[in-house]
Amino acid sequence: MCRTDWDFLLKADDDELKQLLRDYPEVERIVARINGLEATLARLLRNLGRDYIKVITTFYDEVGGAFNIAWNIGLQGQLAAILASERLLADMKAFFPKVSAEMAELIMSRIDKTVAFSYLNPQTVRFLESYSETLSGYIGQNSADKVLDVLTRGVQAGKSIDELTRELKEHDVFSRARARRIAITETLTAYSVGEDEAYRQSPSVIGTRWQHTGARKNKPREAHVAMSGQYRAIGEPFDVNGYPAMYPRDPVLPAKERINCHCTRIPVVDERIIGLDEDERQAIRDNVLSNFE
Repeated sequence: MCRTDWDFLLKADDDELKQLLRDYPEVERIVARINGLEATLARLLRNLGRDYIKVITTFYDEVGGAFNIAWNIGLQGQLAAILASERLLADMKAFFPKVSAEMAELIMSRIDKTVAFSYLNPQTVRFLESYSETLSGYIGQNSADKVLDVLTRGVQAGKSIDELTRELKEHDVFSRARARRIAITETLTAYSVGEDEAYRQSPSVIGTRWQHTGARKNKPREAHVAMSGQYRAIGEPFDVNGYPAMYPRDPVLPAKERINCHCTRIPVVDERIIGLDEDERQAIRDNVLSNFE
């Protein structure tokens, strides 16, 4: 697909995504960050696919025999040495705290312009580093599993090396579409973390309400639709279809409750605190910051 064709499709995808995320005040910034992460992931997946194919074809040429012979005498070990997670980890460790802090700053400013965001709770930063490792490992292992599945089935079916490499080149696991799916979920995860941080640091926010967003044509989770409007005090988890979670796409949730979830939260403010003078509100926030670990 040429660049112009992809740009056209991306613009259409962006328009649809903005409609899905219309309840997010920061939607323009969110979509921009999604596109940035998508480009990073697409490049990594494309290079990863090339690496797998290079190892396969090189090993095949060296043994000079049928592909099933190459497979049986050591190709699997060569493939296992390709680690996508190491390449992705640095990008994810940079992406999550940067985007979460950016969103926290925007959200806090929207709630109260006189109480500015300063920095993420160090505990949140450590959590994001840990999650980056988990996510990178998952993407790498999932990619490896898909490659091994293609090759195992190919060997059993007696496919040629050309047939197998062609199938891998066209596989979804290395596609731009997969990069976009991951980018949407993980950018919205970074948003949720930043949102949670902003609400915890904002003196006037005493709780939040879950808000389902999107349209029914996108096959929403009925449990998430039913949650819309539910209230929780700050620090109190929601019950997401039987799983406790602090916010939409909380990494503690199973994939079936996270992936392609577009829900968000709405802050509930205490008008009495809003009515306090700036120094009093700042003192409340300073007390929150003093308890950071």
